[in-house]
Amino acid sequence: VGEELFNRAVAMQQLEEAANANAGVAATSTRYGDLMVGFRSKEGKNASDALPQFQKDLDIIREEERAKLKTPYAQKLFDNETRTLHSRTVVSAGAHAGEQLKKYSIETNQARIDANRNQVELNPNDDEAFKKTVLETDRLARNGALERGANSVTVENAARDARSSLWFGRIKTISVTEPFKADKLMKEALKRGDLNRDDADKAYKIIHDSQNRSGARNIAQDIHS
Repeated sequence: VGEELFNRAVAMQQLEEAANANAGVAATSTRYGDLMVGFRSKEGKNASDALPQFQKDLDIIREEERAKLKTPYAQKLFDNETRTLHSRTVVSAGAHAGEQLKKYSIETNQARIDANRNQVELNPNDDEAFKKTVLETDRLARNGALERGANSVTVENAARDARSSLWFGRIKTISVTEPFKADKLMKEALKRGDLNRDDADKAYKIIHDSQNRSGARNIAQDIHS
């Protein structure tokens, strides 16, 4: 009888400790979830930068909840149940940080391409700088396409369109004061394949309008001379 009572007491004690461990697991899961919601709200490089602290915070939460359990048995149950939860949360956070870092890299690439185009339009007659900018923009466009998971054809198209955009910006700016030079550049670029058809059509219209305005000014000057 005494042994039976002892076994029952041990079983009851284990049930209580298991219940305490389950409560600790539930509390850990809730706190992990709350932490994850905040982490998922971070975007771009911010998410990648925040990942190490996020992992430290997970460890702190787990240690705090474990410390509330007073027996090695309950702590062992807690460890077994939270190990998978912890690993799964870390993997999920790492995936989010990776996706956001990729997004940040793509956006940064595009920002540099846009800056290059603006620079070309500010200095359209600097041939050497333009050549360097074309090479850099080609590289950036290819990298951006590869990071988006593009195939080889799409990568080539992205690089071609980025180069074309630079040529269009250069020709458009030059056409304001030198429409006939711009027309020559457009035809040469189109022949080499540096200017795609869409950009060529836009450039043609801009040059044509500029030539008409220039012609009208010349006629007006002849009349008044």
